[in-house]
Amino acid sequence: MTKEFYDIVAQIALELSPNRITALAKAVIGLDGEDLADAIMDNCGPNCNRKLFAKLLEILQNDTSIGGAELSSSLLAAQAVARQTGRYGQQELLWTGPATASVPVRQTEEALLQVIRAAKKDLFIVSYVVYAIPNVMDALQDAQERNVTMNFLLEQSLEAGGKVSVDSIATLKSRLPAAHFHIWKQPNAKVPAAVHAKCAVADGETAMITSANLTDKAMNDNMEIGILLNGGIVPKQLSAHFHALITEKIITEA
Repeated sequence: MTKEFYDIVAQIALELSPNRITALAKAVIGLDGEDLADAIMDNCGPNCNRKLFAKLLEILQNDTSIGGAELSSSLLAAQAVARQTGRYGQQELLWTGPATASVPVRQTEEALLQVIRAAKKDLFIVSYVVYAIPNVMDALQDAQERNVTMNFLLEQSLEAGGKVSVDSIATLKSRLPAAHFHIWKQPNAKVPAAVHAKCAVADGETAMITSANLTDKAMNDNMEIGILLNGGIVPKQLSAHFHALITEKIITEA
């Protein structure tokens, strides 16, 4: 069996539904030759990629060592890998700072805008400090107009008992009156800690985790690193975790 065969099987496992893959794998067991080809085309589904399956049939015709048993086990193995890969979603490296020719990376601000614009129902943003960034503010106001529920967890100003010199909450409230702003109060802490996490998550489906605060300098000048996640379990976990912090009153509305 060649690399080309495994590549085609992997692509099929990504394109067909799990139920369709299971049915196809079951249908081809014990078959070869024309019977195998007929079973493949009869069970690939009405909307399958015909060119992809034509390529598979060509490979099977040229390599008679691949029978129904080998194809079946390869399909099921590829399906299992696709299922596990889907748990982690697509990942992209984020970077702000000096670029190199050898490693392509996404810009941090560009990724944040993608997360905000992806939000249909729910957007949760966490940052130590926020200064107004024109493109980001425009995207947030667009989300507000789409009736997206927006939650922010931010560090309080020094005046309010926090650790930053600016009042990020007041700045954003004036522009986003429909948003909810949360703070982390620690009345019993001997040395209060800070909200130092930075992330954004939309609908539990798309998330950005970054070292960058929501400031123009962090988005455009500093060396900052992060990751953009599309799909998988991590965006769901992030969303569930921050909403649980609200429900359990660990963070409170400002």
